[in-house]
Amino acid sequence: MLLYNLINKQNFATMTRPEFWQYILEHREDEEAVLIYIERFQDPNAKVYPPTK
Repeated sequence: MLLYNLINKQNFATMTRPEFWQYILEHREDEEAVLIYIERFQDPNAKVYPPTK
C-alpha cells in the first residue's frame, strides 16, 4: 500500500481534477493528498487543463 501511495503521489501533478478526486475517495486516509488537492484547486492562479478527448 505504501509503495502504491508513493507512486501515485508522484503523479498528482498530471492528474485531472476528477482523477485526483477519485484517488482521494479511494484513499481517504491520505491526508497529504487532500491538502495537495485543496491547494491545487483552490488557488485562483492554478492552471487547470481540460482533459483531452
